[in-house]
Amino acid sequence: MNYFFVPLFFLALLSLTQADKHEIDDHGVLRTTTNHIKRTARILDKYTVHVVNEIFDTSGPILKFRCQSRDDDLGEQTPKPGQDFNWSFKLNVLRSTLFFCSFNRGQQKRSFDVFNVHIARKCTQCFLGSEGGRLLFWSC
Repeated sequence: MNYFFVPLFFLALLSLTQADKHEIDDHGVLRTTTNHIKRTARILDKYTVHVVNEIFDTSGPILKFRCQSRDDDLGEQTPKPGQDFNWSFKLNVLRSTLFFCSFNRGQQKRSFDVFNVHIARKCTQCFLGSEGGRLLFWSC
């Protein structure tokens, strides 16, 4: 074996590892950008979305949310602080699987896609949470 190629192999392997960068935007939402090659969204892969209630201030309003797709309604959820609500699924044949959620905590209300094919290209375990009493950030 030619030892010249060993360092090249490790450099190639290192370039494929994931490096996440977390930033808080102007609206107080933590954004995660990942510096890695996007993977292919495969219909045989199992995907899991986790929604974690990290609002430990029990004196304020409680977090409520409802998640659904075109085919599945997961119902209204009111997780306790620290509780993880999650569900797993596979992409449909057309790779058009989409889950969206509506969140509210008192006067704070947000609705957005929590899973789609673009997210599927980044990760199979997707996490949503909260920070500083504010609603939701995303991390893969």
